[in-house]
Amino acid sequence: MRILMIVALLSLTACSGLLDRLMKEPKIDIERVDIREATLTQAKLVFILKVQNPNNFDIKVDEVSYKVMLNDTAFATAKTDKAVTVKEKSDTYVELPLPVQYDRLIKNIQDLLKAKSIGYKIEGEAKLSSFTLPFKEEGKFEIEL
Repeated sequence: MRILMIVALLSLTACSGLLDRLMKEPKIDIERVDIREATLTQAKLVFILKVQNPNNFDIKVDEVSYKVMLNDTAFATAKTDKAVTVKEKSDTYVELPLPVQYDRLIKNIQDLLKAKSIGYKIEGEAKLSSFTLPFKEEGKFEIEL
């Protein structure tokens, strides 16, 4: 039994290494952020991501879960509600909706308005049919008032 477990673990490790060699990691860039469905209490920010697939095959993403941090403070979390296919050797634009409650934003608005820039971090994971791919994107938005 112990030998069977060792063989199974070695097989999983070999598959993981093989997967790394067969699949190149897609490149993800934030193209822009749109504001949609604004009401008196909330709005939906939609992060438009450009996903570049360097592989010779399509990548089907079943779900993306993610969190957004502003100036190292947790801002919001969400996950997608529909699958997306990123075509082989091409760029695909993916929308990540993020509902924002104004009361949460107001708590930090004074600090954000005083800042000359706002640091952001988006991190999460994309669930593909047979495995999960973590991602992280961070940078700064310059504020011009």
